[in-house]
Amino acid sequence: MPTVDGEPRYESINVGFYNQNYSRIDRFDDYDARQAAYWSLLAGACGHTYGNNNIWQMWQPGRNPAIGANIPWYEALDHPGAFQMGHLRRLFESRAWEKLVPMRSLVVDGPRTGGGKIRAALLKEDLIEAVIGLAPNLFYGTQLAGCVVVRNSSQPITSSARSRAGS
Repeated sequence: MPTVDGEPRYESINVGFYNQNYSRIDRFDDYDARQAAYWSLLAGACGHTYGNNNIWQMWQPGRNPAIGANIPWYEALDHPGAFQMGHLRRLFESRAWEKLVPMRSLVVDGPRTGGGKIRAALLKEDLIEAVIGLAPNLFYGTQLAGCVVVRNSSQPITSSARSRAGS
């Protein structure tokens, strides 16, 4: 049955709104919004919605905020997460995303629950078999998050793909 994550972590909403043991001062940011989107799509969802705490309530100065809105909605339209959802959409639409199959068995040793969990998916066919997300702080001395792309070695690399890859 198709599913859509319709209530993910809204950008700029208080973390304590969702998680009772967290500070009500900390807020979800674009990283959190992206993570929720990738988790949903790599887990097999047919879609995902982006939310922003300031936009859903159309908050602006002079109005009482609900759940800690603090940036006028018309400014929040330019928050990073809103633009990054466009990148996510283009990435998944450029591939046969409907052929993604959640594949937890690809995660040999890594967190499978909580904020650091790793999602992996396998394409039923095509050049790329999997994209595996790597959490920040995984490599000593860097906060870079990254990914591992697993190529299907049974599919030949065409000359146009080779030139795009710079080889």
